[in-house]
Formats: sequence, structure tokens, C-alpha cells
Amino acid sequence: MASKCKRSGKKTGKRISKENRKNLRLWAEGAREDVLRPHIEAYADALERGWRAERDYLQQVCNEFHARIPWRLADHEEPALPLAAYDPLVAIPAEDLTEEEEAEERARVQLLNARIHRWFKYRVRRLRKGFHSKLDPLNDPWSVLLSQLSGLKNPPKARQAYQQFMKEAYTSDILPVVTERWADETSAGSNVQMKKEPNINFKNAIARELFASLPDSEREDGKRAKEQAAAAKAAYEAGMKAGPSKTPEDRSACIKSVGEFLGPILKGIHERTGLHCTMIMGGPIPHYNGELGTVYASCGRNRATGGDAHFPDWAGARWNLVSDLMKEYLVTAFSPQERAEAALPEDPLANAKYTLARDSGSESDSESDSDHSDSDSNADSDDTNPAPRKKQKTAEKGAAVRRGKKKAVASAGDVEGGEEGRAAGRKGKKRAVAPAGDGEGGEDDDEGGEEDNEGGRRAGRMTTRAGRRAGRRTRKTS
Repeated sequence: MASKCKRSGKKTGKRISKENRKNLRLWAEGAREDVLRPHIEAYADALERGWRAERDYLQQVCNEFHARIPWRLADHEEPALPLAAYDPLVAIPAEDLTEEEEAEERARVQLLNARIHRWFKYRVRRLRKGFHSKLDPLNDPWSVLLSQLSGLKNPPKARQAYQQFMKEAYTSDILPVVTERWADETSAGSNVQMKKEPNINFKNAIARELFASLPDSEREDGKRAKEQAAAAKAAYEAGMKAGPSKTPEDRSACIKSVGEFLGPILKGIHERTGLHCTMIMGGPIPHYNGELGTVYASCGRNRATGGDAHFPDWAGARWNLVSDLMKEYLVTAFSPQERAEAALPEDPLANAKYTLARDSGSESDSESDSDHSDSDSNADSDDTNPAPRKKQKTAEKGAAVRRGKKKAVASAGDVEGGEEGRAAGRKGKKRAVAPAGDGEGGEDDDEGGEEDNEGGRRAGRMTTRAGRRAGRRTRKTS
């Protein structure tokens, strides 16, 4: 008896023709795919550099597609071969279309652009290489660890209603009451007299009391707290699932925090292996206009006489030989175009005559030591961090609050005075606009106008703040 055998493998047979298919699967098969497929890797790179780069590159691909594939062709029809050559610098001649045909063309082009976008997205997901955990990024320890380098932090829990009220209105509504009651407590000779300032429990109790006294129409702080917590959680989850960003802004932030990130890791390696660790990285530095630079991190100190130094510090000037050799290698690894693309976007106010003051430490790379002072990290930079700001004394802060309370006793007419002050400031602005040909007289008018302008702004701010405080006090007492 003939033995029966099961057929194995994929089904074989003739593929259904395009016009007889019931879905759009493989809609680009044929000449359309020949146009799109060469752009997959470049599109994937643009996608990782941010949505602007993705949008610009996708627009270029769509322009080429519509220039080589006529929009009138049905999905199952193939264009005439060979396809016309495409030059992005040559404009496509416009067709003489009726209004109905123009509307039809717009609808068809939009439909095809959306298909092209989805076609690339699907293939880029399959193309991406590297380590991909099967776990959810939110539950993957490796992803959570690397997210710290990008500055992502676990979203905070939703505040209670009185805590949200305390966050939003502490300076204006709660601090004056805290200061007044704390002064009464200390003057009465209670057991809190020795403390310099009120503790958190004292502040929380007053915040709860003030919040409970508010009318129901003004007690929506709990709702806002939940909305803010939900927004923070959504932003965190989106950042975790988006994967690493290649934008110059995000990479610059990662480079600046790499020392703090690597410190505990190198320290753990040193403690478990007993080996000294030195890690050197290099490439285009975004906040240095894409110039090639090196960053190093080191863990472990020597025991030489007068030593107690990391390897790069012990090497001294000889460490420059290592970094210079690294930079020679980097020249062969990054093209001039890649360095230019890695630079931060040019600040539109960089060459302005008058600019806002910037924090001197916003673009600096600092040395950092671990808790046990056995690790160090640094970048090739001469920038320094700004000196830490000193905290204001409690007595000065209390005096400022008391002065503010005296000014707060104002009527609604003070707000009108603020409008008059702003009007004076506007007049000063008008006077300050003097023609360049006025010479010395024009400069005198300019200075006078600036004085009037500043005086008007100061008066407007002061009286407006007083009016707002009076309004809040009236609302509480009513």
C-alpha cells in the first residue's frame, strides 16, 4: 500500500495579480518599490535624528516618487519602463488641469504620501539593528538605566489637593501667614523658639487650614494635580518607548551627564574586579559646534608618594598623547558633513546687538567625583561652573514679607495706577526712538526715554502686585 506523506513547507502557487487583490498589501510591488527601497536606510537615520529631519527627508522621497510615477496610474498599473531620471534641482513642469482634476490630484497625492510614510515606518522597524529587549521598556532594567543618561526620571506621584495649592500659591497666600504665626510662636517663648525657621509640618498644617477655608469653586487643585501627574507619566512613557534620540540637543545633554552616569558603574566594576578603570569616548561635540573632542571617566587612585590620583591626573601632560591619538582616529571616523550635522542649531540671537544674559555654566563640562572620591570624569573643555548661590537669610526674607504685607493693603484704584505707570513707560519708549541723524540730542532723548520707561514699568509692576494681593485678601475674607 502506498504510504501517504504530508506535504510540508509553504504553499506554492501563482501569486494573485494586483487588480484582483482584496487589500493593499504589497501595493508598492514593482517599479514603485524600486523607487522607494534605496531610501530605507537614509530614512531610518533621519527618523532617529528627530521629526524635523524625518519630515524633510520624507518630503524629498515623495517628490521623487511623484516625479517618476504618474499620479493618474491605478494601484495595479505599472509605469512605462525605464523610469524617467530624477533631478531634485529641476522643477517638475506643472500640468494644465481643471479645478476638478486639481482636486483629484491633491487627494491622490495625499493618499500616496500617507502610504509611503507607512511603508517606510514598517520596514524601518524591521531594519533596526542592535540590542532590543523583549521586555516592555518600562519594565526593562537596562532601558531604565540608560534612560538616566537621557535625563528621563520616574514621574512623580500626584500631589494631594492641599499640596498642589501649597505649590502654586505658597509665596502669595501661605508664606505671609506662616511668617506671622511663626513670629507669634517665637515671641511667646514656646518650645520652637530655638529653631531658625518653621519646619515642614508647621507649613503643612497652615496650608491645610487655608485650603479648607477656600470655597468649593476655588478648590480644584486636586484635579490639576492629577492632570499634571498624568501628563508627566505620559511624557515619561513616550520617552521610554521612543528609543534613543539622535538630535544634537539630546546628544549634547547626554554628553554633559555622562560623567555622573558612568561614575557608579565604573565604581562597581572597580569594587568587584579590583581593577582600575579608565574609559575614553570621542566624537563630534554638539555644544562645541560639532568639533571633535574627547571625554574620559576614570576610577581608582594610586598610592605613590604625594599621589592619590587617577590615571589621567597621574599621567599629567602625557595624557594629551592619549587624547591626541584618539582625535587622530576620530578624524577617520567622522566626515565633515557628519560633524556639521552634529552641531547644535545656530542661535538666531547669537549676533544680535542686545541679548539676554545666559547662565555661564549652561554649556560646561565639569569634573565629578563619587562619594568615596575614587572616580573622576572630565571633558576637553576650559569652561568652569558658576559659583553656587548663597541662600537668603530667614530674617531678611521675613522682613521682605512684612514689607509686602504693608503694601498689600491697597484698593482696586491702585491697579489703575499700574496702568498709568505702564502708559508712562510707553511714552518713554516712544521718546526713546530717535532718528540716527539727531546726533547728541537724539542720544539725550534716548536716555531720558529709557529712564521714563523703566520708571513706568517699575511703578506698574509694584502697584499691580499690590492690587492682586488686595484682591486675594478680599476673596478670603468674603
